[in-house]
Amino acid sequence: MSLFDKVKEQAQTLGQSATEAAQKGQDKLDQLQTKRQLDSLYRELGSITYRGANEDITPEVQRSETERLISAIRAQEEQIKSTNTDPPSSGTSAPQS
Repeated sequence: MSLFDKVKEQAQTLGQSATEAAQKGQDKLDQLQTKRQLDSLYRELGSITYRGANEDITPEVQRSETERLISAIRAQEEQIKSTNTDPPSSGTSAPQS
């Protein structure tokens, strides 16, 4: 193998490593964004619950909003489960019953 071939092979290996590292970084950013969206849904669910308890909204509105938010939370949690290779961190998932 000539020196040029060795250099070419090393360059290809480095390029592939850089591409893999960039993809891992993008995956982590996507996971973080999904977790932030999930946290926002949890806050919104808490707000709806509080407003319903204080009778600021009708029971029908509370029920429909709660169902919508729980559905969205479940979808976000499934997305996290399907893409997450790390163990879940505390505070970002709903308590298990």
